[in-house]
Amino acid sequence: MSSDRWPDLPVLGSAILPPMTETSCELWPGVFEVVVNLPDDHVVIGGVMVFLHGAVSGRQPVRVTRDVDVLCDVEVSTSSIRETVAALEQLGYVVAADAPNESTHRYRGPNGEQVDVLAPSGVKPPPDLTTTPPGKTIEVPAGREALRHRVVVQATYGDRSADLLIPDMARALKLKAAAYGQEYGKSPAKAWNSRHLEDLAFLTSLLTDPEPVIAGLGEAGSNLHLADVLDDPGHHAWVAAGDLAEDGYLTWEVIRHAARSHST
Repeated sequence: MSSDRWPDLPVLGSAILPPMTETSCELWPGVFEVVVNLPDDHVVIGGVMVFLHGAVSGRQPVRVTRDVDVLCDVEVSTSSIRETVAALEQLGYVVAADAPNESTHRYRGPNGEQVDVLAPSGVKPPPDLTTTPPGKTIEVPAGREALRHRVVVQATYGDRSADLLIPDMARALKLKAAAYGQEYGKSPAKAWNSRHLEDLAFLTSLLTDPEPVIAGLGEAGSNLHLADVLDDPGHHAWVAAGDLAEDGYLTWEVIRHAARSHST
């Protein structure tokens, strides 16, 4: 099984996407239309990433997203942000009305779709982050590694199919831990109820074999300590793992122990 568009990337699996709830009925048609028109050097992160990891495993997260987060590989192609914005504009997307100039990363489609155009942090020399001038996008921690470890999900929704790129599980966990760390740094009290913790719990509960994830986490150093509140099995985020919450927590313990061993 391989992807015609990305034959060199591993295929994580296939997923038949279920009808979405009323609040996100436009999500998958919008995702398919956007992805087909994006430049090759990208990866989809955020809630769609979490949903697709679950869909490949036959599971659906409690939290359903309404937006698409596209991470552009400015390290490989310095024009990837401009090309992504141009593709969105061709589809009728415009800068969201509430987007400030210092972080002009959010675009709205003609039917209310939402796409965030993002860049990885830590790229040197610093890339041009301009989206729609004079606006610039924001940088995502752990994004560089996510772009280097992409996998393909062969997704079907109704009568439409598309190959979607997401980070592998190890990098998905790193992205979510980093996102939680950022949120905690801004508002520790608010971060206690972070959706990123719920996503981490759900993703962990999907694992049947943690060894590949442990290996992936060890390649560039684990950042799961940023989400050490999940070391408490009583944290309410574990509810997001549903019936597999206990198994998910035990897997989290295994991964965390391995990460601590690597760091000593």
